Parts: sequence; C-alpha cells; structure tokens
Amino acid sequence: MSEDHEEESPSEGGAAWDDADEASASLSPEQWLEELLAEGREARGLGARPIVQSSEDDPPELLALLERRARARVELRRRGVDHGTWYELEATPGSEDTTEDPARERARQRARFAANRPLVLRSAVAPGEHGREGLALLERVRAGLLPDAPLPPGLSPLEPSPLRPDPARDRARWVTRSQASPLELWAKAALLSDHPDEESWRLRVSAGREPDDEGCRDDQVHQEVTRLADALLPGAPRVQACQAIRSLLRECLGGEPLLTQTIAYWNCPGGGALLHHDAFEEPLEGGQRGVVYTQLAGRTAWVAVSSRELGHEVQAALRELLTEGSLPTDLPRERAWALASDPEQAAAELALPGCGALAGLVHGGEPFTGRLVDSGHAFLLEAGDAVVLPNHGPRGTCFHGVFCASAGPTYALSSAVRRPGPPPAPELETVRIGRSRRSRRRSRRRGR
Repeated sequence: MSEDHEEESPSEGGAAWDDADEASASLSPEQWLEELLAEGREARGLGARPIVQSSEDDPPELLALLERRARARVELRRRGVDHGTWYELEATPGSEDTTEDPARERARQRARFAANRPLVLRSAVAPGEHGREGLALLERVRAGLLPDAPLPPGLSPLEPSPLRPDPARDRARWVTRSQASPLELWAKAALLSDHPDEESWRLRVSAGREPDDEGCRDDQVHQEVTRLADALLPGAPRVQACQAIRSLLRECLGGEPLLTQTIAYWNCPGGGALLHHDAFEEPLEGGQRGVVYTQLAGRTAWVAVSSRELGHEVQAALRELLTEGSLPTDLPRERAWALASDPEQAAAELALPGCGALAGLVHGGEPFTGRLVDSGHAFLLEAGDAVVLPNHGPRGTCFHGVFCASAGPTYALSSAVRRPGPPPAPELETVRIGRSRRSRRRSRRRGR
C-alpha cells in the first residue's frame, strides 16, 4: 500500500462526514446523482462511461431518473450470487475530465498504467465477421473439437493430450510442436469454474508445463504461441494489428509490446470471472506487464481496480462491517481487525489465490460490488471495445472481475502483454480515498 492514499480514520473527521451525509440527504435526485458521478470521476478515468448501481432501498424518484438517463441497464448475477442492477449513463457535457491536448492525454495514460488503473478503449476494433465466427467456435469447443483451420508453417498437426492439472474444469487439450520453440505448444478448453450451473468457457493457447512455465520469459516461445493463437482464434490477428491498442501499449511501455498467450473467452449468462489478478512473481524487466481484453461479440460488465485502491476499499468495508457486527461468516473477528488495521496484511491476503480470507467479502455479491461501482471502478464493454489491465507484479497490479451482460454467450480475446527490456520510470498518480458512498446512500434514505 502507498502513502499516496489519504483516508479519514474512524476517529477523525466524523462530524464532517455526518454533515456531508446530512447535506446529501437534502439534495434533489439530479443533484445527488451528479455528486455521486463526480466523486467517481477520477477513478473512472479515460474511456469508461459512468455506472450507477441501484439498490432496493433507493427512492423511486432516483430510480426513475436512472431509467431516463440510462443508455444501458443490466442485471448481474454470477455463479448464483446477485451483484445488483447497473445503469450505464452517457457522460453529460463538461461532466468528465477530458482533454484535447494529445501530450496531456498520453501523460495521463502513462500515469494510469503506472498506477495499475484500467484503460478503456472504445471502438478499438471493428469486430466484423470475427464475432460471429467466435460464437460458432463455442459450439465446437463444447463438443471437444478445435477450429477447422490450417496451422502455420513449421507447426506439427495438433494431437490430443492428457488433461491436467484441473480435471474439474478442463475438458480437452491438444499439443503441437515447433522447431523454433523449446517448449511444447498447446491449446486447452475448459469451463470457467466448477460451479454446477457454469456455462462459460475459455480456450487458452500457451506453451510448456502448467503452472511451471506460465511465466516463461523466452520471446521466441511467445512468438510461436502467438502464431498458433492467430490460426485458431477468430479475430486474434485483427487484435494483434490494432493500431489503437498497440499505440496505447507502446506509449505506456516505452517500446513495442508483445501480445501472447491469448485466451478466447465465452462469458455466458450467470457466468464470468471472480475478482482476481493475472500477475506473476517475476522480475519486471522482460516480464508480463498486463493484459489486453478485446470484446468481439456481446457485452460484458467489469469491475477493475488497482491493488492499492482495492486494499483501501477492503479495509474501509471491514471497519464498517466490524462496527455493524455483520462480518462474513468465514472471517473471524480478530482476523478482520488485523486486516482492517494493517495495509500490508490486507495487500498480502488479496494477492493470494481467490483473495484468501477476504474471499467472502470481495466475492460476496451486491454490497462489495456496489462499493466498487460507487467509487468509479466499473464499466461495460461492447463489441469492438478493449481494456488494458496493467501489471507490475502481484503487489502492484489491476484486479478485475467480469460478468456476462448479454442475453446469450459473448466472445472475447484476452492476451498477455510483455515488453522485452527495462521498464520506463513510473509516473504515479496521487489517489485520495474517503468514506464509502454506500454510507451516503444510507444517510439519504434515512433523510427522505
């Protein structure tokens, strides 16, 4: 965690917050909504339209306003857990921090990347026929079949391979070999989770042993993996050639990006990915610097937040739950106090698989998801949109969770971003975090 964050402690500034809550309760729905959007603007940043999550306790006049202002409305449920109703709003003129100065915009992009904040690119790619081809590929994957596509020169024919290491999710695996790669190349089809109602799939293209070689640092291996993915996954070459994506990554990395280890995702209704990160324990130089996710069919909903900001949100939520006496059942009170009081402990716990002892809090549904939405960490991706999720190691990365926001299956490609050579000097943003606007919502309801 960083000293750049400034946060009110429970024993400081309480009267000021009470005054703010009382003032919020007296605002009109229009004024209250603009206040909410303004507070999330800094975190929301470039490219992401405002998101508001409604609650069953919201007054009718606010819900009516959201219905009028919304360009999209989605109800989110993942693996049997309700995550609320989201309203995506059009940004009103002058309400977003925009600039027409290219140099300033590039500097802001570099700063957001260095601070591990997501960068959304609207209409980065023209999906064309690739979205339809990707949805058609899902049927083959479900049946245990690969795309009926020729492999590039130098690769041996794909052959079935034994499944490992997750038989609960893995369904099929194929291998090929290349004289240019010392590692075996492979493609693997798997369900996103072992939840009994899971229907979301992924097809991952990589090399070597799992998990030993997941952080492979051989550029030649990654280039061969990319050639295989381009042949198997509809739209992969278009993403590789996308100048909007490559230009942004080039600016943030200080050099040419290498996109590799691409995964095709089919997020289906009720499915998606829990909040997680994609970082490896490896030297930053020559390592994985992030992920670029490109939506090619359908729509997905996202929460994406830097590890620093997530840690502060978790600690603030724990303090509120401790005060209310409503901790998750699997989190002992003493452990919760330790995590709420020590930023380093909270950061270490979040970096564990599944977010460790904090899993019940961060994956628990509407309350914590709504907290991240209120703080400006949510957005929707439509076909053609992309998001860059920066990474500087497990303790400095971009956590993200994904939901299907369409009536049917979606299709997207997610590629690891690598940059051979030394990283550029960071241009860190100062991040200010105050008390959750979930509290402001409760105060408004009491005052209406």
